Amino acid sequence: MRRILPTLTAVVLLAFAASPAAFAADVWGGPPNDTWNRGDPGSTWQHWDFCDPVVHTPCEGQNEYGTPGFEFEEPGAWQWVAELPPLDPGDTQSYPIDGWQFNGPAGSTGTLILHIPNRPRPNEEKLIFLQITSSKGPSGVTALGFDSAAGGTGYTSGTWPTGKPQIQHPNGWYTYNYGLSIRPNPEFEDIVIDVPAGTIIDQIVVDTICTPEPATLSFLAIGGLAVLRKRRKQ
Repeated sequence: MRRILPTLTAVVLLAFAASPAAFAADVWGGPPNDTWNRGDPGSTWQHWDFCDPVVHTPCEGQNEYGTPGFEFEEPGAWQWVAELPPLDPGDTQSYPIDGWQFNGPAGSTGTLILHIPNRPRPNEEKLIFLQITSSKGPSGVTALGFDSAAGGTGYTSGTWPTGKPQIQHPNGWYTYNYGLSIRPNPEFEDIVIDVPAGTIIDQIVVDTICTPEPATLSFLAIGGLAVLRKRRKQ
């Protein structure tokens, strides 16, 4: 059963020193340029490179709405790894790595759940740009919205095209990217990542933003009042 976090009201600024890993998961350095930029009002970003097996908070990022974290649905089947053995035939080189491997039986699926605090409502939509660097491609990625009043009800999950390709790294690894959405904007969201047996997840980067921004909502409200005043005068 997936855990639902309580309301997160504390303001926390994340600024952690990242340790080197085998591959650079933050390939794009933020969301696609035609969507939003890191630091925009209502935005967050968080970068996990799994540098410590007991620390589940991001290694770097910025989220003023609370502290992000992650958990496994099958904690006993996940193992932290610090070195990647050769994957390709004829390759004798091993690679330093900090990551988590799902060691479930063949044909099984492992689930990692990211918990991301969010700007409270009202906002129409939450947009998410997700990057995952792993040895195998995820079998499923979903974003779920939650709030303290309604639990997990009343939210619609969707996707949007990022326009970005998947990036291949040495030794057969890839950085996959996904555009996810939740309507309306939730108080916090869970990003559920399913992977096949044997998958090692090296790094994850999550950028989010609430749309429209409060400034836009205020502008629309002022515009609506202006229209009403004009009609009354007429």
